Amino acid sequence: PEGDADLPENPSAEQALIQGVEATSEWVVEELSAPVHVVRTEGNVPHIYGATREDVSFVFGFTMARDRYFMMDLARRLGRGTLSELLGADAFAMDRENRGVGMLYVASQIEAALKGEQRGIVEAFASGINRYIEEVAAGLAQAPSELEVAAGFLGASSSSELMLPFAAIDVAAMIAVVLYQTS
Repeated sequence: PEGDADLPENPSAEQALIQGVEATSEWVVEELSAPVHVVRTEGNVPHIYGATREDVSFVFGFTMARDRYFMMDLARRLGRGTLSELLGADAFAMDRENRGVGMLYVASQIEAALKGEQRGIVEAFASGINRYIEEVAAGLAQAPSELEVAAGFLGASSSSELMLPFAAIDVAAMIAVVLYQTS
């Protein structure tokens, strides 16, 4: 955060530790209700601290997209049975299989079951992903290296052209893939 206006006068021990970590980057995000801090530990593992679940979910979506957008997009496309839209005819068999086992149906059931706070958290997560996509399109964040390398092969003039917005159904599709792969 800029200045000391966002810092409590008498921080808890945990807040004091977080405030003592040297900042390596900063993002101004109007969608947040209060400052959120991401502290990366050994192995670049992010730990996210914020005032509300929605704020933490938004930043989690943004952070996860910065670190793993390509994998998230593949999981979404697997769950929706649309991998061939990105990879072409070679992925048709996988799309048929995923549609045949009903992954999109499972995703739609998961999405329909989201109520109240749960829905807000999932939508905040998707909004965080979308904010990352916007930052890449504006040239303010680095695009996923996989898309930078593959954009030309996939017929795109830029990597951001391949980055489609996420919605709650897309998060549910990623969950459906995890459920399918672990069952």
